[in-house]
Amino acid sequence: MAHSLASTGAAFAILFAVVGVSFAYVSTNPVTVQPPQTERGPWTGISGVNLTPAIASAMGTSEQSGFLVVGVVPGSPAEKAGIRGGDRAVTVDGREIRVGGDIIIEVDGRPVTGFAEIQQDFQQRQVGETMRFTVVRANTTMEIPVLLEENPNPQ
Repeated sequence: MAHSLASTGAAFAILFAVVGVSFAYVSTNPVTVQPPQTERGPWTGISGVNLTPAIASAMGTSEQSGFLVVGVVPGSPAEKAGIRGGDRAVTVDGREIRVGGDIIIEVDGRPVTGFAEIQQDFQQRQVGETMRFTVVRANTTMEIPVLLEENPNPQ
């Protein structure tokens, strides 16, 4: 089959639709930053969603990508470091999301557009190492080091 502008355009439209649905699902379903474990390993104690333009609009932030922290476990490494979770609920695309938390935009100086980059970096970490999160909080950018501790509740 010969490639034409129409067939190439249709192929990209299908690809973007599938990828868009995948990102929409991930962006509205909170994920926890640590791999599933059957033994004790490092943990951060944060959960969140990928920041989307719709969530950013609901929050009133100019950031358009990153990882929005929706929850921080009390006593966790993230809480000890000062990372903040969401403080109010809004409805975005028919789903309730906690907003107002820190938006992670970099880990150890590498840009973060969402959960995938954080998870990839996290999987190479050990207890006792420090992850440096660059976050945006109320339009202020800051770096927060998080000392990884042993997960007290492996799954």
